Amino acid sequence: MEHSNFGSVVQIATSLAVIIGLVLVVLELQQSRELARHQLVQGVLTGAQSEFMTRYGDDVVKSMAAACSTPSDLSSEDAFAMDALFSYHAYYIAKTKILGDLGLGVHDWIDEAHIQVGFIAGFPQGKSWLKGYVSRDPEIMAFLREEATSVEPTPCENTLKTFGVDT
Repeated sequence: MEHSNFGSVVQIATSLAVIIGLVLVVLELQQSRELARHQLVQGVLTGAQSEFMTRYGDDVVKSMAAACSTPSDLSSEDAFAMDALFSYHAYYIAKTKILGDLGLGVHDWIDEAHIQVGFIAGFPQGKSWLKGYVSRDPEIMAFLREEATSVEPTPCENTLKTFGVDT
């Protein structure tokens, strides 16, 4: 009789160990899937960032200085560089929001967006660029349109000073 009780206890313990093992495997698979998804999103966003960075041209600071001091006389290269620069800042807003939506964001995207919009709006053509920007995310687009009229811009002269350029 004692032998059958011992056998039953061993069977129950073995069954519990198998069930616990299966639960741990399922949890590990969920974590791996979630990590892979986050890595995929981060990879896509990093790729987009690299693309924007190559579009700036060799001397984006020169383009920024021209956009700040003589915006009506911008060369096509400088205008293109400024569009790429503004696009990157809008992309950064979207990246911050996407990562926040995935639960990976460190900052509130709105707080970060105020900084980025202030940078863009500080250039003479920045507010009109913001008003015309099209985003796939309606919340971002609405935010940018609203901010274009109400933001306290960071004067482009101050931005240039951080790059060591006096205007």
